[in-house]
Amino acid sequence: MSMVTFGEDMMAVLIATGLVLVFVTILGDSFSAHREKEDSVEKFQLFLTISDFLRGGSFSGEDGGFEPGVLSREVLEEKLPQFLERLRRQCIRLRVEVVSLGGELIFSSEADKENFSRSLSVPVVYECKGKKIPAKMVVWIGEDCI
Repeated sequence: MSMVTFGEDMMAVLIATGLVLVFVTILGDSFSAHREKEDSVEKFQLFLTISDFLRGGSFSGEDGGFEPGVLSREVLEEKLPQFLERLRRQCIRLRVEVVSLGGELIFSSEADKENFSRSLSVPVVYECKGKKIPAKMVVWIGEDCI
């Protein structure tokens, strides 16, 4: 029977501690990456939900006319600020833009583009003064929320 010296015991403890630390670090990084992926999926689902809500006739005119995918300037100017304020109370900051197919900005809910780093673009038809223009709606979400 051989005796283990203090140095050998200490070395075994250090190796075991090192292996545990490496394992915990790898596990923590894996968990962090998984959480980031879930957050990205959640934000994308929020984008889709809000853009479908805006595009799906939620802002249709008072006459009850419902045309999915058609956004009226008058209705957007009247109803969109109230909708955005309700979202702000839930710490969801949005900026909604309507851009022509040529890239010209037709409508914007806010002048400030700061702090809006992620966006989703969906095709819409923009109606202004009875004229319908093919365009895209760009929904920007504030990075400091969610």
